[in-house]
Amino acid sequence: MWRMRIWLTALGVISLLLLGALIIFYCAGYFIGGLW
Repeated sequence: MWRMRIWLTALGVISLLLLGALIIFYCAGYFIGGLW
């Protein structure tokens, strides 16, 4: 039970970090694309 909850929490945090990084890269790419 404990291990399952820790795994789910870790996966949730990692997925949120990946999603945030993806959005930041997308915004940065859009901004750089607008400059050129």
